[in-house]
Amino acid sequence: MKILIVLLITLEVCMIHTISFSQSPCANQSLDVVFVVDATSSMREELAALPQNLRYFSSQLAGADLRTGGLVFRDQTERFIYRNYPLGPVADSTWHFLTTFRAVGGGDDAEPLNDMLLQAQKSDWREGADKLVIFLSDAPPRDPERTEDIVGKLLENGIRVAVLSPDGANEAALAWQQEVAEGTGGVFLDWEDPYWHEAVIREHCPELETAKKEAPNVSLSVFPNPAREGVTLQSNSGSLGSVRIWDNFGRVIFENEEPDVSFISIALAGWTPGVYWVWEEDGTVGKLVIQK
Repeated sequence: MKILIVLLITLEVCMIHTISFSQSPCANQSLDVVFVVDATSSMREELAALPQNLRYFSSQLAGADLRTGGLVFRDQTERFIYRNYPLGPVADSTWHFLTTFRAVGGGDDAEPLNDMLLQAQKSDWREGADKLVIFLSDAPPRDPERTEDIVGKLLENGIRVAVLSPDGANEAALAWQQEVAEGTGGVFLDWEDPYWHEAVIREHCPELETAKKEAPNVSLSVFPNPAREGVTLQSNSGSLGSVRIWDNFGRVIFENEEPDVSFISIALAGWTPGVYWVWEEDGTVGKLVIQK
């Protein structure tokens, strides 16, 4: 006999194309975001996790006057040093660009991080827009003596840097990451932190939490969240369609075999703690955090 304990906690549910906030959390705000991503072999797991993370990030900014761009880099000994995708209004195009690269090469520890900051600075930033670089790399810089000067250039241009620090970053890498984040007035965050998306956005849209509380009914509730032993997916609009859950590396971990039910209860025994992504066929995407 199955016993279902329903905890009426509805958290972290958003629409991938439209979010029905009563007032957009970033309404009347122009925001340009350039993602700079290390594509050397040590970043294989982070690159695999990018699609779900970046789509969720942009969905949280629905309603903002948002443009996104990307810059991917490798060692000079590889087929390219960097490739970039210009700032534009279609976030899905940026995510597609960033996720088409495989992690290869590297192995010499230090990378051209400061050069990549200079390349990001040359992006076609809009006058009056809030300018943000989100930097993801586990490497130290080749030329740490240039960092202070480059941070100054970013400040002059009103560009802040949010640094996402992956597992495996050594002491020199951490020192550079913190210098860049603090020096530009950005934030330094752990890539493994399941709430880094909200922390970055809060720096630019401080009213986001209030806006979420005022949100009308959404089509999918995920509770409890964070979860430990089990989780329930419940429709707020009749019945659930096809539902899938991905882990943070893009692997499908769960797919319901009985659509058109009002809720699904899932036991989490054997699931690895971390971030998971819940998708329903109507386009709803939710973030599920599993703890032990």
